[in-house]
Amino acid sequence: MDTAVKHIIDNERLKRLQTQNVKSVLSSALLGWLLMFTQAHETNIPIANIYLWSFLLLMISVARLVASLYFKKHPVISVEQNTFRLNMLRAGVIVTGVCWGANPYLAGEHQSIQLLFFSSFIIAGMSSAAVIAYAIDKPSALAYMYFAVIPLIVYFVIIGTPQTLVMAFAGAIFVFFMVYSIHELNNLLVENIMLRIKAEQFDEQIRQMAYYDALTGLPNRRLLQDSLDHALSIHKRHLMSGAVIFIDLDNFKKLNDTQGHEMGDLLLKQVADRLKGVIRESDLVSRLGGDEFIILLENLSMNAEIAANQAKEVGNKILNEFNKPYQINQEPYFVSPSIGIALFPTHGKTHDDLLKHADTAMYEAKRAGRNTVRVFDIDMDLRIG
Repeated sequence: MDTAVKHIIDNERLKRLQTQNVKSVLSSALLGWLLMFTQAHETNIPIANIYLWSFLLLMISVARLVASLYFKKHPVISVEQNTFRLNMLRAGVIVTGVCWGANPYLAGEHQSIQLLFFSSFIIAGMSSAAVIAYAIDKPSALAYMYFAVIPLIVYFVIIGTPQTLVMAFAGAIFVFFMVYSIHELNNLLVENIMLRIKAEQFDEQIRQMAYYDALTGLPNRRLLQDSLDHALSIHKRHLMSGAVIFIDLDNFKKLNDTQGHEMGDLLLKQVADRLKGVIRESDLVSRLGGDEFIILLENLSMNAEIAANQAKEVGNKILNEFNKPYQINQEPYFVSPSIGIALFPTHGKTHDDLLKHADTAMYEAKRAGRNTVRVFDIDMDLRIG
């Protein structure tokens, strides 16, 4: 199991322990006070010991309850914090088990056999509930079982009557089956978590294949179109415009033909990395296919002239980046881009229109000698027509 998966499972353990802890604490406190009330009416039992035990159980319950509510209100922000909280909850479970295991000893040897069996019934019930509540975390479930039940079995053996020895034997069988159940249930819960993790990873792989380019890791045409549609749908509400920047590498085919597609792919990856460094976090760079890249700029001025200048400024930054050599086969390699820009909503109100007009502007840049930027205008369509 790798570290990342282990962290996810530990985080799931913490969440479930926090959820179960509140229920467990309340039921433990309620049954504890019920047992105290019953034992307090037994004249042979030192009443001070019973009150002391009840007070300790109450303090432990309050501390566990406060810790659970605090942890729930303040989410985990690191692996170390997750581990610390998990260990704190485990400690609370252990202390509670010790407290329950100490009850027969504090009640003393003069308690009636009926009362002893009644307290045994409550402890066994609490332990069975703990198996279900804490099974996701094997150390917690086992610790509660051992510290709550085994001291009771030992106490039965110390008394040494036929009835208590039978109860000790029954208690040993109970522990054996509970430990077995803890292991089985824990394995089942962890397996379910693993299956869910694998399903989520599979879903992410499907999403990656559907929306991202396999070579560069950039958003693909489908995600670009979805993003463009979203940008177009909100630009009026925010009184902002945007731009589509179409980038085509000049003479890319020559690299593929002379040095092979592997070197061409290497260049495309490096180009993708550089383009990601040019844009803002709010912008999107995608690979349309082949040697064509698209940058989606949002939140530009509603003034078309100012928006065009803002987009051209990004285009010029891209040209400057391409003036630096790329490393291909341990040799410097220079490639230039032809860049076309279409503004929205000025040059189109659908993703198809914007991509078409940005493509037209890009070819105008190629006709102008390449390694330059052109903003779409209607005359370009007329010249093509």
